[in-house]
Amino acid sequence: MFLLRHAELLRRLHTWTVRLLVPRRFAKAAALYQAALRDELWTPLEPHIADQLPAYFRERQRTGGHISDPSDEDLVKAFRRYGTARFASLYRAWRRVDDPIVWAAQSTTLRDDRARGWGGWESRTLTGQYLQLTGRIGRDDGARRGAKRKSRQLGPPLSSPPRLMISRPHPW
Repeated sequence: MFLLRHAELLRRLHTWTVRLLVPRRFAKAAALYQAALRDELWTPLEPHIADQLPAYFRERQRTGGHISDPSDEDLVKAFRRYGTARFASLYRAWRRVDDPIVWAAQSTTLRDDRARGWGGWESRTLTGQYLQLTGRIGRDDGARRGAKRKSRQLGPPLSSPPRLMISRPHPW
């Protein structure tokens, strides 16, 4: 989904690089991210497949919203070729953006940028722990997996009566 959300930005840039920063213990996963980049950005959909997708997505939305095996033989072959995960992410994006996301999926611009050396990919393994950033993740302090989150209340507690602001004369 990240790649789909940023593909339009990348198309508008003259040169670009997607840089993946990976903790040392997940360094082997970098190849999976590179494969996702190759599949999403550097392998455009064939136009005849992209033409069929909006109707298929509308049918999926009407009948339950899940991507499953299509009845059309061309789409079955495309699901095997491009992978069901790609169509699932396209479907999620299509529900928000509608048909332009499918039109963009057949664009060859990013593939051409890569071939010309204007677009690329690199992966860096992080050498430090960066534990000082864990508080920025957005989790409550001490939250554990499966634990309920504390509700965040905005303003004074509901049980206390609202305080009236009494204006004082300005000292000047």
